[in-house]
Amino acid sequence: MSVAPPGTCFGFEIHSTLSFEFLREGSGEALEVEPGRMEGPGGGNLIFDWPAAGDQPHTRLFQDDGTYRYWVEGGGWFLVEPAIPRVTVPVGDDALRREERLWSLPLLLCFAARGDVPLHAAAVDVGGSAVLIAAPRTFGKTTLAAGFLAAGHRVLSEDIACIRLDPEPHVVPGPAMLRVRPDVADDLELRDTLLVGRDETRVHLALAPHGRGTCDPVPLRAIIFLRESDQSPTLVRVSAAEALPDLWELNFRLLGAPAFASSFEALADLVRSISIWNLFRQLGLDRLDETVEAVLACV
Repeated sequence: MSVAPPGTCFGFEIHSTLSFEFLREGSGEALEVEPGRMEGPGGGNLIFDWPAAGDQPHTRLFQDDGTYRYWVEGGGWFLVEPAIPRVTVPVGDDALRREERLWSLPLLLCFAARGDVPLHAAAVDVGGSAVLIAAPRTFGKTTLAAGFLAAGHRVLSEDIACIRLDPEPHVVPGPAMLRVRPDVADDLELRDTLLVGRDETRVHLALAPHGRGTCDPVPLRAIIFLRESDQSPTLVRVSAAEALPDLWELNFRLLGAPAFASSFEALADLVRSISIWNLFRQLGLDRLDETVEAVLACV
């Protein structure tokens, strides 16, 4: 059985017989990824049930002691064993979608188990420091990350950010990919990318190999919350007390008092040590360059 060359994602060095599109260079803790056939939750308890929304399918997460089974409608079952760490992925023909799903919740569960903090956010590298672009889905964080890429900055993550707090806050880069709307891809002409797929709602891009870098942690400089407005791009400082509820909403955490307490403590430490801003801006590609410049001027 052939073994694909290893690469990294979220600080893990991926070992697998499968080939992947979005890995970075470098080394890290070994994580095994192998295909396998699984049916059903395997006796686990249902802990999350996310209904279909927009282009996102119905998904469920089951927990059985320290292992998880993640079901994706139309995509099969993933077995996640963070303690090994190892992820078993479904056998199937759609390798691109399977890989994109692998780097989402399954890897999130693995890096959260080692103590890192997951946030629903994109992240970009600005002069060797990370800027976090935090927002729920459909708020334009991936589009803004694409704008930074077009301006010559490295994308560290496009949807899920891995935050390491010790000794100081850092972002651990995730998969080297961008999934943007077709109009964004056509308008920005993102030259430092490779087209790996296209459908009605998204263009699936891999960052060019020379622009991926490694998964070495990048010092976190600032957090930007995206706010919709009819004004020109404007950044306003946010206090730690104001930022904490927003970060809480964007943080993935398991159920139960210990998990909630640990997450709250980690986020409280984060907001006390990083500059945080609200970015008020109009949605639209015609203001994207101006928005990127406004962020760079403040951070």
